[in-house]
Amino acid sequence: MNNKQATPLIGLVIVVILLIIATMMGLNQTNVNTPTALELDFYKNSTPVASEGGLNLIEGTGIDVTTVDDPANNRVDYTYVVGVPYRLPQSCLDAELAEWDTSTGMWLCVAAPSGGYDTIDDEDTPLTQRTTLNFAGAGVICADDTDQTTCTIVGGGSGYDTIEDEDTPLTQRTVLNFTGAGVICADDAGVQTTCTITGGGSGGAPPLAQLGLTSSWSIPGWYSNAFGTAAIIDGFVLYFPIYVAVDTTFVRIGTRVASGSGSGTARLGIYNWNNGLPGTLLLDAGTVDLSTTGNKEIVINQTLTQGYYFTAFVATVGTSTIQVYDINSMSPPVTGIAPNLGSTPVTLSLLVSGQAAQVAGGLADPASSPQNSALGEWAASVRLRN
Repeated sequence: MNNKQATPLIGLVIVVILLIIATMMGLNQTNVNTPTALELDFYKNSTPVASEGGLNLIEGTGIDVTTVDDPANNRVDYTYVVGVPYRLPQSCLDAELAEWDTSTGMWLCVAAPSGGYDTIDDEDTPLTQRTTLNFAGAGVICADDTDQTTCTIVGGGSGYDTIEDEDTPLTQRTVLNFTGAGVICADDAGVQTTCTITGGGSGGAPPLAQLGLTSSWSIPGWYSNAFGTAAIIDGFVLYFPIYVAVDTTFVRIGTRVASGSGSGTARLGIYNWNNGLPGTLLLDAGTVDLSTTGNKEIVINQTLTQGYYFTAFVATVGTSTIQVYDINSMSPPVTGIAPNLGSTPVTLSLLVSGQAAQVAGGLADPASSPQNSALGEWAASVRLRN
């Protein structure tokens, strides 16, 4: 073959090669224009998130959902967040009673029942059906108990207790009210309220406040409409019988100096009753000054229950006088012997001489043994104030 015959063949080969290359390029161009996949638009609460061709759901517990665009993987990641409450369902009747359960991702609430409400009775009388039960009153104590609220009703029971007035039943009530000056009520460590009724008892006398004797000076058990005076005998212990009609708390003990001497001291006190004689010492109140005239008193806080007692008086001065009851116009709690046979009986006041040391050293306990009855004008000179 000569060169002229080879040239057309070479040209044909080149044309074929170019056609093959063009065909391959056309195929590649067709692949480039073909869509790779279907893309979706993703929204959260009507807000666009992303447009991707894939959806990845990540398993979780809860209601709320978070989203993350993942273009590298051509998708959007949706995550269910654990323990985030969703909006309260409409079937819940009371939002205040609803509670979100993080373990199940659900609301716990009072839902509309299919068979009506439970019925609450008050003393066997049905009340109007409600979705809320309210505990009220001082006897109700409610506290959180981990997974519930526990209410304790103090003093609950069937019916009321019956209160009687002198064996006559009163109308039953839920409240018991104590009134009067003789009643003292106080909280007892948060468990109960304790009321103390002074002078209370079966058939007992009413408190002094109800007798009109509130905060008054008296010689208990005595009555007189006239007073006299008597000279103080130095070193004599004088015992005066008294009678307390009802339990009484006394806040003062004292005497009255009719004329002073410029000096002198008296000690006052109270003794228990021992078969008509002064017994053990109940109260050594201290001393008062006798140098000037007027009322002489000592602050005390002594409760005497109903019964007999002796008050005591001993001094170290002989020229002062004290005010006493007039023996000719008095009514004493007890009667005794007269200082002289044939004279009018007077109240028994006992004395012991030679006891000046008790003024500074304190009253004897038990009382010094009385020697005899005192003179009538010594009928009473120590006063008490309730």
